[in-house]
Order: sequence, then C-alpha cells, then structure tokens
Amino acid sequence: MGFSVSSVVMLFFLSFIIILSGVYNGLYESHSNIQSAEVLQQELWISQRQTDIEIQSIDAINQTVVVKNIGEITLNTNKTTILMSGNYILHNSNPTGFWAPGLNATFNINQTIQLPLKIISENGISDIMR
Repeated sequence: MGFSVSSVVMLFFLSFIIILSGVYNGLYESHSNIQSAEVLQQELWISQRQTDIEIQSIDAINQTVVVKNIGEITLNTNKTTILMSGNYILHNSNPTGFWAPGLNATFNINQTIQLPLKIISENGISDIMR
C-alpha cells in the first residue's frame, strides 16, 4: 500500500472514532434522562399512594371549603388547586403552606360556591363534591 492509501484508511478510521464518540455521548445522555424520569415517576407514584384528601364541609355563606388531609404525607396548601364547575378558582388557605396529615385546611373562595367542586392536591390526588 502506498502512502495515499494508508492516509485515507487512517482518515476513515479517525472519522469513525470521532463519529462513534459522538453517538456514544448521545446514547449515554438519553439513557441518563430516561433513568432520571423513571426515578421521578417512582417518587410521584409513592407520593400518590400516601396521599388522600377529603372534603369535610362547604359553607356557601362564608364561601369556605374545609378539606382534611387523611393521607400519610404533608401537603402544601399553596400548591392545591380548586376547580368549580370545571373552572380554576383563586383561593386563600389556612394554614398557608404546610398541611400536615390529620389536619383540616380551610380554603376561602371569594365567589359564590357552585357544585361540582373539586380539590386537587399537589400530586394530583383529588376529592370532588357533587
């Protein structure tokens, strides 16, 4: 083999190595992202299994809804969503922030309460009053 053939073979080999290293990095990054997503999915599943809420009462006069955290984990009232007749409702809550298991949270709604009323916790667990 002459010098030109050897140099072409060497260029092909180096190109192959460079392309292979780029493919490997892409595959590694994809695998890492999939692993992270699986961990997050498992954490969410465990959180959902340990969460339960129950609407205790609705006071249409004072425009309040009392909800009890009957699950095993502490929730955040600031991350709780209220839907009334399918529409998102702004609300204030007491306590503000952490909502321990076994305790009630009072949500103040500044409008006439209509059914159905759905309370959704931060991890998607909900209760509905029809």
